[in-house]
Amino acid sequence: MGVGENADAWKNKQEKPEDYKVYGPSTYGTRETLKPHPVVVFIAAGKGQINLGENPYNAEEGDQEIDVGRWACSAEGGAVVAYVVKES
Repeated sequence: MGVGENADAWKNKQEKPEDYKVYGPSTYGTRETLKPHPVVVFIAAGKGQINLGENPYNAEEGDQEIDVGRWACSAEGGAVVAYVVKES
């Protein structure tokens, strides 16, 4: 499955999936903050990275699911990303 399907699957496993919205998948070249603030982020294996605060998660390490918590989250370097936001 790709990151979009992984994000949809995560959303649909929640107690109230209607409270969540999936964004992406999108490719991020220059560093861009993910908004609205995500609950969980999915990055596809390949190039680029996700940053939680200043802590990088590199796509070259493989497909990843990252719980965001309170950290600012950004993507860059050609990362292919989908993320889930809690709307209510």
